[in-house]
Amino acid sequence: MEKPFLRGRWSPYNPVPPTQEPLLFNGSIEYNITVGTKRFDPHQVREALHTACLTSDIDTLPKGVDTVIGALDAKVHLSFGQKQVNLVAREWNGAAHR
Repeated sequence: MEKPFLRGRWSPYNPVPPTQEPLLFNGSIEYNITVGTKRFDPHQVREALHTACLTSDIDTLPKGVDTVIGALDAKVHLSFGQKQVNLVAREWNGAAHR
């Protein structure tokens, strides 16, 4: 019996489940929020952070939105929840530019 190949999906024939870890790019928080957008507006980035309830977390960082995240050697490591909320801010910012 031939086993079907399901790329990126779990099956008994492909026992490695897809990751649920939020994807952060190697760059600043601002870059992670604006990635994929053609226009860049710092006011909308701040609004996206506020909507995602990340403003207070970002304000505690030494470089604010310029803090590098996503790299293994980054000085700041976000919690799983903060990574997820960063993705919400990214989506919110992307929707504002559509």
